Amino acid sequence: MVPAVVPESERAAHLAAARERLAGGFPHAAERAATIERGFPVAERMQVYREAARAATLAQKIHWLRVGADRTLAAAAGVSACARGCAHCCHTPVLVSATEADWIGREIGRPPVAGDEIADSAPAPGPRADANDAALQAVTALHARLAARHTGTPCTFLSAAGECTIYASRPLACRRVINLDDDALLCRIVPGHPFGPSYLDQRIEQLLDLQAAGRGVQLADLRDWFP
Repeated sequence: MVPAVVPESERAAHLAAARERLAGGFPHAAERAATIERGFPVAERMQVYREAARAATLAQKIHWLRVGADRTLAAAAGVSACARGCAHCCHTPVLVSATEADWIGREIGRPPVAGDEIADSAPAPGPRADANDAALQAVTALHARLAARHTGTPCTFLSAAGECTIYASRPLACRRVINLDDDALLCRIVPGHPFGPSYLDQRIEQLLDLQAAGRGVQLADLRDWFP
């Protein structure tokens, strides 16, 4: 298994290859995103998320959000560099709401804990574009703060073989990581160089996840909820 964190002896060569890739841009990313769109058209996605919005219970909301995320992932088969056994993203921050952490805990029989590492809650999205922008900016800032603590640290639920041991119950944040690059070159971690591949834009879906979590709910890394 290729280590998620590039060994120091390989970093110079890796950084040279990464810079060359970044300089060339991502010429196939738009075409691959269009393929995913054809496989799971926006009208069908919105229908799934309408079901999530009007769901009467948390279980139903999470069910429909997972349906949407999993259908997007299925549509990406053949055009995404993500593959079984690649666990680079399992060494990066995984932002999870208290609401979702509680539900995951019920499914796996391990309740989440609330400790000193629980971060401030992000503003909930609203009907206006500026409220949505504020929510996304707050989540991005929180993710950056968590990155300083968790980047390079394997997820609690990552096996020695590089596979997720709670795959069916994994967070929505994990389900939404879809690499549109040619390979996992830019997924590998080099301390001090926070670049990454071209990911499928799922910012609208992230807003829907926040709405399902509830207004003012706490957010933290998966490793904080489940040490």
